[in-house]
Amino acid sequence: VEWTDGERTAILTLWKKINVEEIGAQAMGRLLIVYPWTHRHFASFGNLSTPSAIMSNDKVAKHGATVMGGLDKAIKNMDDIKNAYRDLSVMHSEKLHVDPDNFRLLSECITLCVAAKFGPKEFNADVHEAWYKFLMAVTSALARQYH
Repeated sequence: VEWTDGERTAILTLWKKINVEEIGAQAMGRLLIVYPWTHRHFASFGNLSTPSAIMSNDKVAKHGATVMGGLDKAIKNMDDIKNAYRDLSVMHSEKLHVDPDNFRLLSECITLCVAAKFGPKEFNADVHEAWYKFLMAVTSALARQYH
């Protein structure tokens, strides 16, 4: 992926402001509520029967924070995201059998949560565009093993 200076700055500036625990819990919860078929990957998480059960589930929050924390690897390897995520791609494909479209769905949930948190002044169209490009690079890297 080729990054302009503006994109790189927008992504890095936004990333410094993101609380991974907060956004991770919100995004993972939203994924499980809006896309209930994703529950099949989280059977060990316990009660996922209602939105309130999902949003108050500690395992959901913890996994969301783990996912968001994992984005730090992409931040630190923006010029080689595919190789940085090689092992995670293999794990999600061969061990966990995650539908690769779920990465895109989670990226959308993350984007919604970030936009809601920061609003249109900080998460303006230029930042949104750069953030979307970044998450799509991560999504592509995670789905790489499936191709």
